[in-house]
Amino acid sequence: MAVGPRQTNSNNRYDPAKDFTQDQLRRFGHIANQAQSHRDFEKKLMSIKATGESEPELKTKQSKPNRKDTQSLRYALWVFFVLIALLSFMYLTG
Repeated sequence: MAVGPRQTNSNNRYDPAKDFTQDQLRRFGHIANQAQSHRDFEKKLMSIKATGESEPELKTKQSKPNRKDTQSLRYALWVFFVLIALLSFMYLTG
């Protein structure tokens, strides 16, 4: 077996500045912020349960559904009903 020269090049192809794109960083930050707020809420919930404080303090954070989620749900329901109507029309005329 032939012995070749020792590899001298280091891993200079890795650039930490190009690790994530701006969109990936934004999405990662959004999810990380949600997780942190969820952890804070759980910690507050556990402390409230441990001390036996009143329940209205627990409902300080009102969770509203995301507008995009409600729009996609509305769209899915409309598509579902239109498909059911078209299938029933096809069944009645066929």
